Parts: sequence; structure tokens; C-alpha cells
Amino acid sequence: MNIINNIISIGRKERFKEINGIPNDPAVLYKFVDKEMILRVRKLSSEEYIYFIKGFALIEKELANGTWGSGSTTPIAKLLKLYPRYPLADPVIKDEIIDWLLKNRTNPYIPFGYSVSLEIDTLNKLQQSRHGDIMEKYWSF
Repeated sequence: MNIINNIISIGRKERFKEINGIPNDPAVLYKFVDKEMILRVRKLSSEEYIYFIKGFALIEKELANGTWGSGSTTPIAKLLKLYPRYPLADPVIKDEIIDWLLKNRTNPYIPFGYSVSLEIDTLNKLQQSRHGDIMEKYWSF
């Protein structure tokens, strides 16, 4: 199983510890996101793409517990913006994945690459906060 399938599996199961084969070096994962992903992720189904985003977020959350944290360089924002052809352009699905990411993060820069307090852990709280316009500013197709 390759790294993409491992990441999808993590996202589908919403568990990190059961999956092996994920490098714990952020440089390897970031290089993968910057180069290989552009070629390979296009081939994923919409459902797989959402699981890929969730999986990557869970990897970052798990690995941030001691070994590394990506901070403002999180690839999640890139992943969210990469392909408007995925159902993320659908407001309902987009809202669901953003809400999930807010609930499952340890990095204040997830999901937009813009710092939002970790106390804002739902989409509803985000919309009611001073960051309420962030989705329009940082998340447009």
C-alpha cells in the first residue's frame, strides 16, 4: 500500500495509530504534498480526497505531539484549495470538512493557513467570532 492509500485509510478510520508506513519526518511529508500529490491526488475520487484531507490532518495532529508541528506551513490549506472540482466546492460538504478540521486540530493554522484560536473548535464558533469572514477571505473558488 502506498503513502496516499495509507493517508486515505487514516482519514477513513479517523485513527492514526493503527496505520504504519507514514514517515514521521515533516520534510518527507511536505515534499510529498508539494510534488507527488499534484500528480497523484487528481486521480482520487471525491470521497477519497476528503479522506485524504482528514488523514493528513490526523497525521499532523499525531506527529505534532512531540516530534513536529507545521504551524503556518500546514499543507491542509493547500489541500483544501487545490482542486475545486472536488465536492469541497459544495457549501454543505465544505462546511462539514471545515467543521471536522476545526474539531480535530492542534494547530491554530488549520484549516486555512491563517491563525485561529484553538478555542474556536466548530464552524459555528468560527462564523460568530472576529474571524467570521475568514472563509470568504481565505477560502474561495
